[in-house]
Amino acid sequence: MYTLQELNDMTEHDFTNSLKDIYEHSPWVAEKAAIHRPFFSRNDLHSAMVQQVRKASPEEQTNLICAHPVLGTSKPMSSSSVSEQEGAGLQHLTEEEQQRFDELNALYMEKFEFPFIYAVKNKTKRDIYESLEARIELTKEQEREQALEEIFKIANFRLDALLIEEKEERLSH
Repeated sequence: MYTLQELNDMTEHDFTNSLKDIYEHSPWVAEKAAIHRPFFSRNDLHSAMVQQVRKASPEEQTNLICAHPVLGTSKPMSSSSVSEQEGAGLQHLTEEEQQRFDELNALYMEKFEFPFIYAVKNKTKRDIYESLEARIELTKEQEREQALEEIFKIANFRLDALLIEEKEERLSH
């Protein structure tokens, strides 16, 4: 865990390395956000990282989306993803639930060509399933935007877990 001040004072390399897991297997987001230091709040840092994703090429955005694991799968994933999915009960699906997730995930992947992304913190497996079922009806453009919005939520949760709260004081520089 870090304070915002510690992150602001790091070298670009250390800053990037410290935040490399905020965006799943995409340290380039932290690397590009580093030049916008100092950050005066956690929200400033989050906004800077979101802005880097928004400014990225469509190919970079697609690679970011595709770096995320398929929800409800038993395939290898980052420790953050494992923890997040366990909290939602996705690591303990019944055989029937696993089959339903697998079928919907296959339909989703066929339609959108990227994995279903959902910020699972504080959600149940039912919430996730219902969202997957509803979002499969969106257009490719709508779902791409929704996937990015979910990634931003995930990043926000991960930043919350990584940063030591400094009593909401604004840092002065």
